[in-house]
Amino acid sequence: MNEQKSIKLSLANTRKMMARLAAVQAVYAYEINNVDNLHLMQLLNNYFDKEFRENELNIQGEDLIPDKEFFTVLMNNTIKEQELLDDIITQYLTESRRLNQLSLVLKCILRVAICELKFMSETPQKVVINEYTNIAHAFYEDIEAGFVNGILDKIIIDMEEHNTSI
Repeated sequence: MNEQKSIKLSLANTRKMMARLAAVQAVYAYEINNVDNLHLMQLLNNYFDKEFRENELNIQGEDLIPDKEFFTVLMNNTIKEQELLDDIITQYLTESRRLNQLSLVLKCILRVAICELKFMSETPQKVVINEYTNIAHAFYEDIEAGFVNGILDKIIIDMEEHNTSI
């Protein structure tokens, strides 16, 4: 692979990673503000506007702009399928750790990650685990990030054993 192609792939991966983080933040904002998807998308469009990002958020560079299409599909599917995603999360929790005991940020990370695993299969599963474990590390210590990693890993093992989607 030539260097220019490698840089383009790296940029695409960075933009997807930023879209994943933005989706977690958007789902969190949706939960705490109880707004509809259209209003949420209008608020988040500033995140994708280059001039707003540079002037208001002081973020420079195209590589830090999330992949808007990927973000939109991921966010919308997560919000639309929240009940199903919560049911899936609940299946992998123990008696000592129930869904209502998880912090909202942790729930949002798991919801978005599971949504990507279930509905957006173009990304390798191990990459999805790694990306959301890294997102968890941005908000939490090792224990919670390990918890996210463990839940997602168990889901993937079950998917492989049953040769099916979640």
